[in-house]
Amino acid sequence: MSLNKHHKPWCTVEHCLLCLARHPVVSSVCILSCITIFGSIILIHVEPTTFRTIGDGLWFTYISLLGIGYGDIVPQSWQGRIAAAPLLLLGIVSVSIFTAIVELFFLRPFLKIGPDNRLLLHEIQQLKELVVSKQAKIQTQIEMQERQRSETQVKQDELYAQLQALVSRLEKGAARDH
Repeated sequence: MSLNKHHKPWCTVEHCLLCLARHPVVSSVCILSCITIFGSIILIHVEPTTFRTIGDGLWFTYISLLGIGYGDIVPQSWQGRIAAAPLLLLGIVSVSIFTAIVELFFLRPFLKIGPDNRLLLHEIQQLKELVVSKQAKIQTQIEMQERQRSETQVKQDELYAQLQALVSRLEKGAARDH
């Protein structure tokens, strides 16, 4: 499989930066990882007696960036301390930024009022108006049914009174016949 001169590989710097911009949590983890790796490499070169392996440098840098600071491995020389000081400051800043990014990542759908949410708000308003109009129709129907029930009750009472009058006349007529 040969690549022609117009075909670009999918993994370019621009592509990677675009992917990182779309995924802030992943990008902040990548940034923290890069700071950890580069900080440990710097410390190994500045103070090789204290940081003998890459693991020692990574451990110190990682613990310093997170603000834990166990104290089991610390730079002994002033050059190592000067190299470690920016790591400590970067740790405070980067962990704060990482926390804010993660928070925004999870809260973004609830905080963002963009075109999609405006459309949803408009639909909610329309549904609210529809519910109010349906409630008014139902209330009108209930009132009409109450009126009809009341009229039916009056008619029923009239018919009952007429029935009572007929029964009483029949009883009087039957009593006269005997």
